[in-house]
Amino acid sequence: MVELHLGSKNVFPQKYHAFDVVKRLENTHFLFHLSTGLELTMILIIGVVKMIFF
Repeated sequence: MVELHLGSKNVFPQKYHAFDVVKRLENTHFLFHLSTGLELTMILIIGVVKMIFF
């Protein structure tokens, strides 16, 4: 039982670390998409404004 406990104790931080890395990647990926979306929206708005006024 003690060996099993020590084994799981050693494995857990690695799993947690991997989960943490995946979460961070998801966050940066989301922010990247958000900023790209905002840029595209601005370009679209500017295009529409130019069409209306010019």
